[in-house]
Amino acid sequence: MKTGYGRMVGRVGVVVMGVATLGFGGCAGDNAGLAESNRALTDANTRLTRENAGLRAEFERLQSDYQRMVAERDALVDVRGDKDSLIAEYDRRIRELDEALRNVGFGQLDPQTDMALRALAEANPGLVIYDPDRGMLRFTSDLTFGSGSDVVKESAKGSLQEVAKVLASAAGQQYDIRVVGHTDSQKIGKSRDRFPTNMHLSAYRAISVRNELVGFGVDPTRVEIAGWGPMRPLVPNSADGGTPRNRRVEIYVTKRIDAGDPNMTPTTRTNNDPTEPAGATPATPEPVEVVK
Repeated sequence: MKTGYGRMVGRVGVVVMGVATLGFGGCAGDNAGLAESNRALTDANTRLTRENAGLRAEFERLQSDYQRMVAERDALVDVRGDKDSLIAEYDRRIRELDEALRNVGFGQLDPQTDMALRALAEANPGLVIYDPDRGMLRFTSDLTFGSGSDVVKESAKGSLQEVAKVLASAAGQQYDIRVVGHTDSQKIGKSRDRFPTNMHLSAYRAISVRNELVGFGVDPTRVEIAGWGPMRPLVPNSADGGTPRNRRVEIYVTKRIDAGDPNMTPTTRTNNDPTEPAGATPATPEPVEVVK
């Protein structure tokens, strides 16, 4: 901007000097030459006036742009400050929620045990189902036992060993374990001499799973067994009673009862029976089959 004004002042100086020269040398000129010089000077002055107006307009535009950019810069600085403040507030609230989640006590498993059981179920699809809301592992009986048998298959022992590792760990030792056997309503076949009813078969299968867990290192004083037979089906049994989904063994992990309290026993419960499956279909009591 200053350079433009410098050029303009220089030009005005040249014109002035020209006028001065004409004035001092008038003795050599005439009226016609003076008029011509005057016109030239007038034209130069007009041109310089236009240039000056243009430069001033350009200066004002640049000044306006500068002021606008400064205002926008200041606004961005304010916005950034507000964003930084909001981010810091969200970080603080997230830390508080994370701490609250870690300390929440609503009857479910601790994060370490929960994660281990999730991984176990994911590694054994079709054999193991994990229900984190109930702290329950469900083993499919058809893959765990042979038909009418309470002998654990070799193919299922590896998964039971992994369960035992989790339950015998430092985190897992804070829990009691309840092993519950279930069957469908199909009548017992060749093994009637050993298992007169499905109730017997379900209980013996629970005992077999319990023995596997204890053999792999779980404290036997923490393990309870039960057998429901066909009394708690997941789905209605078929006409012939054979329904694979209802043949299962479930392992429930619950907060360990204080062994020092003489009024509490491993079977004492303050809540509803955790083995009751959601939406379970009521079953007709199984008649006791007496072996004659």
